[in-house]
Amino acid sequence: MNESILIVDDDRTLATSVRKLVEREGWRARQADSAEDALAELRRGTPDLILLDVKMPGMSGFDLCRKLKETPEWKAIPIIFLTSREEAVSKVLGFELGGDDYVTKPFNALELLARIKARLKNRNAPTEEEVLRGGEVTVFPAGRVVRADGKTLELPPKEFDLLCLLLRNKGRVLSRAFLFGTVWGGDLTDRDTHTVETHVYRLRKSLGRYGEGVKAVSALGYKWEDL
Repeated sequence: MNESILIVDDDRTLATSVRKLVEREGWRARQADSAEDALAELRRGTPDLILLDVKMPGMSGFDLCRKLKETPEWKAIPIIFLTSREEAVSKVLGFELGGDDYVTKPFNALELLARIKARLKNRNAPTEEEVLRGGEVTVFPAGRVVRADGKTLELPPKEFDLLCLLLRNKGRVLSRAFLFGTVWGGDLTDRDTHTVETHVYRLRKSLGRYGEGVKAVSALGYKWEDL
C-alpha cells in the first residue's frame, strides 16, 4: 500500500490531522491550502485520490472538481469531498460534478479511512462507459458525443453539459439555480437566469426536432421528457 493522497483544505490544522491519519495507514500524503495550490501539486504529480474541501477562499472545491473532470489526465482521479455543508443540494451538486463520495465534518476517522480504502480499491476496476438516452438522442459523456438519427451532433460545451444534466435526471424538474450552479458554478442572479434560458434555447435549436424533449415547467425550471 503506497498510494498517494492529496488533501486540499484551507484549515491547516484539520488537513495536518488528516495527513497524519492517512500516513499511519501507509499511504503517502500531500497537502494544499487552496484549490490553486492543489493545481500546482497536481502538476508535480498525479495522486491516486483527492480529499477535497468545498468551501475555500478563491476557487471553491466544486470549481476545482469541475476543472479536474474537464482535464483528461486528471478526470479519473477519485474525489472525496470534505465539508461542513450538510445541505442536500450541495451533495447532489458534488456528485453531478463527478465527485465520488462525500464526508461531512466533523467526521469519524474510521469512516473516512473506510471510504478512502473503498475508492482506492475501485479506482482501477473496469467500468462500462456511461451512456445517456433520451428517446432517439444518445449521449456518450466520456467522449462528449451526441448522436441522433445516426448522425453526430456538435454541441458547445455548456449546451452539452446541460443536456447531460437533464438526461441524468429525466422527468425531474431542475431549477434554474441548480442548472446554473452545476454547469457554471456560483449562485444564481437575474443576469444568470437569462444565461440559463439562453443556453436552453440554443440547446433546443441544436437538437432540432428532438429539442422538444426539453420542457419548461412554468416558473420552476426545466426537465427532459422522451418524445
